Amino acid sequence: MPIKERKSLKALFEIAIMQLRSGDLEISESFDNFGWC
Repeated sequence: MPIKERKSLKALFEIAIMQLRSGDLEISESFDNFGWC
């Protein structure tokens, strides 16, 4: 996996964690759509 993709994946997960901590559960539905959960 290219380093650039790895960095953007890390950023994606950091955003997801911040949203989960703030109580935003919409990100969970997005993950379900991607099939990551």
